[in-house]
Amino acid sequence: MYKLQGEDEMKFSMLWAEDGNDSLKRFERWAAAEEDGPRLGPSVESIDTRHQLPGNMYLSREEVDRWAAVPGSHPRDPEEDADDACRERWKNMKPEATARAWGCFGETGIFASFCRHGFNLTLADMYRSGEQSKYPLATAAKMLKIHGKKQGAGFDIGCSHKKTLANSLLGPLAKEYEHTVLVDVFHGHAHNRICQLSHLTTYVDGLGLEALGVCEQAFSLSNAHAGSVRSMSTFHRRQAIAAHFSDTDNYDNFMTMTKYIYNMYKKALDILDHYPAALEVSKASLGIVGTSPFAGWLAEEKEYLQSLKKEPAQESLTMEYYQRLTHLGHCETLLKAVQSVAFQHVDPTARDNTNAIEARRRHAIENHAAAAAHVQDLELRLGIRTRWTADSAEYIETGRMVAMRTYQRALDSVEGLVVARIFELGSMNRAHMAIAIGYKRRRHMGEALSTCSAAIKTAVERYNAAAAALDPPRRMLDTKEVVEYAFLSDFDLLRDTRQDIRERPWATPTGRIAMDQYFKLLRAPEEIKRCNIEIRRIVTHLRDEDNYLKYHEERLRLAEPILAHHVGIHRKVHGRFYAHHRRRLALISGLKGFSGSLEPGSALHTGPGSAASLRPADVSIATSLPASALVNRTTLTVEEIELDSEQADDEDELEELEDEADLLAVIMDKSITI
Repeated sequence: MYKLQGEDEMKFSMLWAEDGNDSLKRFERWAAAEEDGPRLGPSVESIDTRHQLPGNMYLSREEVDRWAAVPGSHPRDPEEDADDACRERWKNMKPEATARAWGCFGETGIFASFCRHGFNLTLADMYRSGEQSKYPLATAAKMLKIHGKKQGAGFDIGCSHKKTLANSLLGPLAKEYEHTVLVDVFHGHAHNRICQLSHLTTYVDGLGLEALGVCEQAFSLSNAHAGSVRSMSTFHRRQAIAAHFSDTDNYDNFMTMTKYIYNMYKKALDILDHYPAALEVSKASLGIVGTSPFAGWLAEEKEYLQSLKKEPAQESLTMEYYQRLTHLGHCETLLKAVQSVAFQHVDPTARDNTNAIEARRRHAIENHAAAAAHVQDLELRLGIRTRWTADSAEYIETGRMVAMRTYQRALDSVEGLVVARIFELGSMNRAHMAIAIGYKRRRHMGEALSTCSAAIKTAVERYNAAAAALDPPRRMLDTKEVVEYAFLSDFDLLRDTRQDIRERPWATPTGRIAMDQYFKLLRAPEEIKRCNIEIRRIVTHLRDEDNYLKYHEERLRLAEPILAHHVGIHRKVHGRFYAHHRRRLALISGLKGFSGSLEPGSALHTGPGSAASLRPADVSIATSLPASALVNRTTLTVEEIELDSEQADDEDELEELEDEADLLAVIMDKSITI
């Protein structure tokens, strides 16, 4: 962060995201197994003490392992885990899943963090394990140490990681530094609704319009190295990964940071321009006059969902008793039918079926005895003195409970398939899709979507049968309606077993659209405020960095010409994009509704090595342009004009490819749902 003196305070001083990626694995070298031996021989990895890597992003294995089962950390509360409905949806929430990894791999992937503009912050190797909690804990420890207070970190399992962080030895420091764990938008809609109400970016004050989905974009580029690093040595693999992210920061992310701010600024202004009228239309449809009640609706929805508890153990036993009793009734009917035949006329010329008939009779007796034993066991556990009958009130009431459980499990099945569909569509609609995955991959994903849609159709039929069996019957689902779901919160509103909430305004489609419009209108000014602060930071940093590097290049030219040459190379790497940034900043300032400033400020940190450490008195050697020239200068050199034109062509081509990807996703989606 390049903080300035006197800038406005923000709720989140820095926004970043973290995630694991298992594409960049590496085979570990082992000796051949002994003859007829069940295990591989000893490791034959060569000892390599080299540690010089590009940048300083990599966390050492020691830094990571100190957060693995730290002595003195607070254990997780089993009841807390039991109430975590998101736990079953995410493999990296389950220790039994993340503890295992393929034995042939040493490094099983990387765990990385990125700021919202895409710059790499930390890297860590996942070693012989899945995405364990020690990796995000080590990442948080370094980020808190370097960047200080009021950070916001997006994570696909942020709801679970927040509890892990609070229970770790890092918890007190994270609380003191007001560190906030969030759930990114891409994964957030796969969490259950009550989790979304607390963690989804749309509902978090001060977050703006940031989606925190930068990890997927970064990994889509680094995945290209998966094949080459698979058989490298440990050092060369880390070197290749570090070099990739270093080059991506210096060339791709440094070039696109002002474009990113331009897009976010424009998006926020568009929301402020169009959403107020749309919100008024939604309010009129809902009959709302005056103050918007949407914040209260959100609190009411959260209170309602918190009131829905998991099935108690006593209820589970009662329903099991009902099912066992029903099964015992079927066994009794079959046994009576078998035993009711006293004599059987046999044709002497026909095949003798006595053994088969006797076997069926024996099976009926055994099944009845087993069913009766199960029923008797449950009666003892439940304290039932008189066996229920089909006419007893307990039997009828428990039958309704069993029907509701069947309904909810059918709903879970539909929901799980929609989760898979949302992720597939998200993959197809991702940036660089047309370049990265190609025609065969798109075709494969289209076939997967077709299979998923067929499975959804079958699951919806089962759901409708279960919904019709309830008293009163629940709302039927249409297959075309379900495959268009983009938010899994629609499923959570079908789960209530005690009251019908479909007529509450926050549960209606119009009400949910209005809530989304309202909260986006709250987030848009926050985004503009953050962009205005970041714009001044960039303008100031461009000025300070250019002055700083030119000064030291000239200072070292005679005494250390080789070092001066490398300083010049570093200056030119960033300097080649100054014209591009000036053009983007000018476009931002020309937006209707722009409220920021392009005047540079004064950096807050001016210590040794900082771009702002150059004192005005030191600038005796010819340095760069005046303070605001990096932004205000309108005359470009020939090289800058050519580079600017090439960059504009590349951006236009990339936008066309993204538009083609969006169109392809829509066409395939419609062809599948027809």
